[in-house]
Amino acid sequence: MKADLRQLWTRHPLGLNAGIVIWAVSAVTAIVSVAMLIVAFVGFLRDGAGWPTFVATGLAGAIPGIAMLYLARPPGANTIIRARDVFLTVTACWVVATLLGAVPTLVAGEARSYVAAVFETMSGYTTTGATTFDAIEPLPDSVLLWRSVTQWLGGIGIVVLLVGIAPALGVGSTRALFAEVSGPTKERYTPRIADTARALVRIYVVLSIACALAYVVTGMTLWDAVNHAMTTISTGGFSTHTASLGYYEQPSTRLVSIIFMILGGVNFGLFILLSMRRPIPKGSKYEFNWYIAVLVAFTLIVASTLVKFDDAGGASALLDAGFTVTSVITTTGYTTVDFDLWNETARTIILAIMFVGGSAGSTVGGIKIFRWMMLGVSIRAELRRLMHPSAVVRVRIGDRHITDRDVLTLMSFVMAFLLVFVTSAVAVAAVGNVDMVSSISAAASSLTLVGPGLGTVGASESYSAISDKGMAILTVTMLLGRLEVFTVLALLTPAFWRRR
Repeated sequence: MKADLRQLWTRHPLGLNAGIVIWAVSAVTAIVSVAMLIVAFVGFLRDGAGWPTFVATGLAGAIPGIAMLYLARPPGANTIIRARDVFLTVTACWVVATLLGAVPTLVAGEARSYVAAVFETMSGYTTTGATTFDAIEPLPDSVLLWRSVTQWLGGIGIVVLLVGIAPALGVGSTRALFAEVSGPTKERYTPRIADTARALVRIYVVLSIACALAYVVTGMTLWDAVNHAMTTISTGGFSTHTASLGYYEQPSTRLVSIIFMILGGVNFGLFILLSMRRPIPKGSKYEFNWYIAVLVAFTLIVASTLVKFDDAGGASALLDAGFTVTSVITTTGYTTVDFDLWNETARTIILAIMFVGGSAGSTVGGIKIFRWMMLGVSIRAELRRLMHPSAVVRVRIGDRHITDRDVLTLMSFVMAFLLVFVTSAVAVAAVGNVDMVSSISAAASSLTLVGPGLGTVGASESYSAISDKGMAILTVTMLLGRLEVFTVLALLTPAFWRRR
């Protein structure tokens, strides 16, 4: 059996490397299962509720996962792994992690159905933060911690973690990392891609610890601080309280959250370069500057509408707008106020900026700042060509030259992104048992990984009003948003499964 499994790395049914798929899924199963056992131990020490289901599920996954991890291990370095193998592997890892991770929540009796449990878990791994629970405090501590852990694992990216611990994958590890990291700028910051993945994990851990300590300083309990640190750095948004960060009235807690949400939306490659004292590319500097400028601009715009239309005080309007805008643009989804009660202008802006996103190579969703920059310079270049037909117009962002292929890829992504959004919104409206406004905002929040929306899925509500069919649609939408559409859509094309 051992020999047969390892031969799957060289025997390619349908031209696919089945070995990498089985090995990676086994590794993810093992990682998720071990995480469940840790959660069970903590739950046993705290309130003693729900932990047996995590032990049972963890053992049921860990034993075969670790066994298959050994039996199906790579036969050697420099294994040939093609793009098709990576698309299937990455998607399979997310799906298996979600299906397995949903079991404890269902068995513990907290989810109304397996579909709802899968939705909750996918929302965790994709760092969306949409929840099916109307009240959070009654949940067992093991379930609360598991929700935070799924977002923390999903934020760094399960596949990035695999690349860091699996240098034996050779060239395939590069493709796997690039398929996992979000956005159009996927740089290699160290000579070996496995070193880059490990550096990303180290920075992620350091930021998580720093965030937890900062929360403790502001008055959070250690339990809340650890949970919120995991969901802040991952820009996930799950909370241990129904009121989310609104549970904490002190401005210092909200300011700490704003700072670390912003850091979670920064290209993590910049942290690597800073730690190595290497120069930052001009394009990355421009992206960071635009990222901060967009946050500041929309904060001021929303704050001004609150002062003008909602008679809010200047200081409170600025803090509420700053927190909400940061939470939405970084696709974290924390709430301190119910923005669904704001004026129409502010609500429309909040819905629109869901699509903005943060930096490429960060934990956020959305279209991303760098793509908007590419779109802007491409439009400007086209206008110059119209005015000066004989001129040679070069399109650049900093030190990066934007080719026609880059523009085509950009437009294809944006169109596919919008097509998925429209399709999801219409489908949820048809079968989700909610109104059109709620369907549109639910689709937008799920695809951009924001979480809370408007209407019945607003900041003070949950997704419990949506039917299981609607939740199934939104679950797929979240996966498409997390893997940036094409990784998943490629699996649906006949050409993908054609033998080569």
